[in-house]
Amino acid sequence: MANDSCSMLTSRKFRMLRVKQILERETDAAHSITMTQLQEMMNDIDYDRRTLWNDIQDIESLGTTVNIDKTHQPWRLNVVKRSFSISELKLMIDAMASSKFLTQSETQKIIDKLKQFCSRFEATELNRQTLLANRAKRIDNEYHDNVGILSKAIDEKRKVTFKYFRLNIHNKRDYQKKEIIVSPWFMLYSNDKYYLLAYDGKQMKYYRLDRLESVSILEGKAEGEEEYKKVKEELPFRTQSSFNLFGGEKTMVTLRAPVHYYYLLADQFGTNLYPIRDKGKDTFTVTVPVAVGGPAGDQFFGWVLSMGQKVVIVDPPEVKKRMMDMISEVLRRYRRW
Repeated sequence: MANDSCSMLTSRKFRMLRVKQILERETDAAHSITMTQLQEMMNDIDYDRRTLWNDIQDIESLGTTVNIDKTHQPWRLNVVKRSFSISELKLMIDAMASSKFLTQSETQKIIDKLKQFCSRFEATELNRQTLLANRAKRIDNEYHDNVGILSKAIDEKRKVTFKYFRLNIHNKRDYQKKEIIVSPWFMLYSNDKYYLLAYDGKQMKYYRLDRLESVSILEGKAEGEEEYKKVKEELPFRTQSSFNLFGGEKTMVTLRAPVHYYYLLADQFGTNLYPIRDKGKDTFTVTVPVAVGGPAGDQFFGWVLSMGQKVVIVDPPEVKKRMMDMISEVLRRYRRW
């Protein structure tokens, strides 16, 4: 008897999922079907209309709400709420289409899967709206294999080894002379790229995931857990802006800009800012944390320079001097070239 009850429950769950699948695929806000049409589509499952009505009412527990329009004869059914709205699907599809760390084929596979969460009519509309962006897409599948390997190594706290490269002027890979052995601790997404945070035996370093090749897990246990805990506390600061990712001590820097250019600073440093309006002027100052040392500092000063007269460093004096030195060096090089 227990087996029969279990079988009946399993059978009912399957029916409900089948009803949910058909209604979500064949109906939406602008398209509906009748009970007779639904029964015909359920030709692989035979059960009466009363049972079907009960299943339609119960699939709301699965995240789908069905509207029953009784103003028509026969009554018509259509889904009014599903797992994802069409706008949510559009946002996810656009994100996949513009992603630089997915190949074109991988992008299309994911988009096709996402389209299963809307009706076939909405899927056709999404096809017309979706443009696979013509941008620098990855051309190899090793990248995603590496993500899986690194995830496993982080989970098991094991060391990894890999080759690390950069592209040269001939668009070929230039590898570092030695194979790298590190203890991986974290993968993070910043500035449209994925990075591996790992301990190299001396310090924590960031490695671009799309520059890794031949990643494999070693027997050795991961090292640098205490160093990772220290860096982990700084991750919100490091990922706040692309300037802060590659090291350098945190320095509070005061910037001045015209009021109507506030959005430039909000885009770069977030909206949790405390701007102070300059008295009697159409400008404001704001103080933000910036890593001004090393490569991170070069990126920050380059950004300020690219802003022309829109953004100016006010304080501290040593950071302002570095900005002035960079401007002088840029001017010297332009005169020489």
